[in-house]
Amino acid sequence: MIPRSDSFKYELLYQGITKGSLKLSYREYINDFARPAFFQDVTYDLDSTPTTITFRTVRLEVLSANNNQITYRVLSGF
Repeated sequence: MIPRSDSFKYELLYQGITKGSLKLSYREYINDFARPAFFQDVTYDLDSTPTTITFRTVRLEVLSANNNQITYRVLSGF
């Protein structure tokens, strides 16, 4: 696979749970370099599972989560 010079890469990274809040980190890359203006940490209340969370156009149904792992279903992607 050879990426194009103008290609984008998006990531949502699971950061764990703290005090009932699920933490994700969003990163956006162009040409394999991180764009500093396109890093964002997001937090969602996780009262119970399953629950649905939305970030931009991404919708995830969180089935279970702990500080080490998350089980989810993708409802819509980037």
